Amino acid sequence: MCKAVFNHGHAKIIYLMKGWNRFKASKDFLEWFGELAGDQIIVKLCQSEAFVQAGVEGKSVVEFATKGKAAEATLEMVNTVRKALDVPNE
Repeated sequence: MCKAVFNHGHAKIIYLMKGWNRFKASKDFLEWFGELAGDQIIVKLCQSEAFVQAGVEGKSVVEFATKGKAAEATLEMVNTVRKALDVPNE
């Protein structure tokens, strides 16, 4: 995915944040970073044991936990990258 972004010069930079939880420090950092990033794209992936469990099964988190929050966040991230590259969603 990173290679696809960097091979298309017209795409904005995409920052990926993983592991953010409900603590105020994380929220404050993300707000600060959002101001710093300006019009760049920021995508967040939730911290989830589903990523580890999917890896053990040899599957993507989308295949492993189709309706889970980790799968939803992953699909949102992938679709955000695809939109930045002007590639249609699957």
